[in-house]
Amino acid sequence: MVVSKYLVVMFTILALLGSILVGCGGAAPTPSEPSEPAGPDPAPDADRMGGTVTVGWGRVITGLDPSVWTSRFDRMLMTQVYTPLIWEAEAYEFAPGMARDWEVNEDYTEITLFLRDDIDLADGSHFDADLLIASWDRILDPATASLQTRQFEDITEYVKVDDYTVKVTFDSPNYRIVNHFADLWSSPNSMAAIEQFGDEYGLNFVSYGPYKIDKWPDETTLIMVRNDDYETPPHMEGPYFDEIVWKIIPEDTSRLVALEGGDVDVIWQPSFHEVRGLELDADFEVATFQTAGLPQGYHPNVTVSPTDEKNVRLALIYALDREEISDLAWFGVTTPAYSSLASTSWAYWEEAEERFGYDPEKANQLLDEAGWVLNSETGVRQKDGKDLTVRFLGSARRDYEISIERWKDVGFDAILEAMAYDAQVSRMADNDYEIARLGLSATDPHVLWSAFHSSQIEGGAQFNRTRIADPTLDELLDTGTEFPDLDSRRAIYVEAQKMILENGWHVPSYEDTYVWAYTTDLQGWTFNLGGNPDFSGMWLDN
Repeated sequence: MVVSKYLVVMFTILALLGSILVGCGGAAPTPSEPSEPAGPDPAPDADRMGGTVTVGWGRVITGLDPSVWTSRFDRMLMTQVYTPLIWEAEAYEFAPGMARDWEVNEDYTEITLFLRDDIDLADGSHFDADLLIASWDRILDPATASLQTRQFEDITEYVKVDDYTVKVTFDSPNYRIVNHFADLWSSPNSMAAIEQFGDEYGLNFVSYGPYKIDKWPDETTLIMVRNDDYETPPHMEGPYFDEIVWKIIPEDTSRLVALEGGDVDVIWQPSFHEVRGLELDADFEVATFQTAGLPQGYHPNVTVSPTDEKNVRLALIYALDREEISDLAWFGVTTPAYSSLASTSWAYWEEAEERFGYDPEKANQLLDEAGWVLNSETGVRQKDGKDLTVRFLGSARRDYEISIERWKDVGFDAILEAMAYDAQVSRMADNDYEIARLGLSATDPHVLWSAFHSSQIEGGAQFNRTRIADPTLDELLDTGTEFPDLDSRRAIYVEAQKMILENGWHVPSYEDTYVWAYTTDLQGWTFNLGGNPDFSGMWLDN
């Protein structure tokens, strides 16, 4: 399978970065040296074995196949039932997963994956090179409508070497080459089950993980059962529970009532105004995780008026009071966002907090300079007989309402067009908007490529909602994976953040925080590197 891509202009990037890279050092990561397999784990602690944990979940489950869906929230369930080819327990610390070993060539353009030969999926499908390649072919098949096709943008070829060996070739040096496969998208699926269930496979998936799907007793209940054939990796524990029962309870207050009434043991995302009370209640614990990646924010469409004007976009940034949003909309649980990477990212640009903070006077000045004159009667700015109108595709949420009000304060005719997410996606595909929302959870700053690279504008699965196509930014984002040391990569992504913000291509709002509340009987709470709960290592004290 061959996927073509643009050529990277290395000399242009090096000239651009110039002094930025001077003095950058640091040891290169050594992804070609996996940890040694530890052998079979000892039997799980018998005192922890058994029982059912019931989770109050807040979202409708439409599919849990990581080869197709990308939702960060669905991945919290996928984590319990899928195993990646390579584990990344800590940032750039890798260990065998469904691949027992791997080798990377000297210029980081090829990785050879040596697969385990002792794994069967939950339906008995044997894991080998053929199954892995068939799963990847399915991602790239247009009929699948997968949102994961971008994982192959840099890959020119993947081939079977023998029954348990697959070689993958990239079109240019990629120092994230091991990290690339430390993700659930690369996990195999059962071709037999896909043929059996067809369009319903996403709800009847067959995988290899600590737990496996058992049944859907009704449309709001999913039951997972322990996979007794699972070989727990050294960095994990369990699995201990006999069952994980996921109860879909969309309304926040209803989930909290279910927790307090003992109907569930743990809930995802209680209403944020309830978090402080839960923290003070001796019967419950609260676990939070502040995500890395692209923070929640707004993406001005550069291809339509008036957001095609730089000063208009910058005014959207300076008019937004991020602290107000975090305090009033999220009750202080979240962190204000000031850059295009979250403050938890190792490549975060700290100067953004001073340069792009709340400054309505500057927002007014920028709009004045751009010729947008305030109509004192309507409170809306005008130019050439047109109002400064921006339509934001979103939903009825407090943070969106606050943003709309602050933009109105400086003369925007800001309109919140509330609609279902599917309708938003359709409008974005039709390029019928001025502002769209996006937030992407990721442990690596390469996430900027997904949100701002020109290749990610069209096609349905792309996230470049700003619709920016800038060759210099493209080159920066392309080169971000082509340096061996983290300091050089950090310099590239800092430069990318500067460029994005100075041009107003992104309006950061707040940094995502995951919140879980659970009974004190639930022990061993753990988040993985991406902020997903690891239920395999948890147990019930009673």
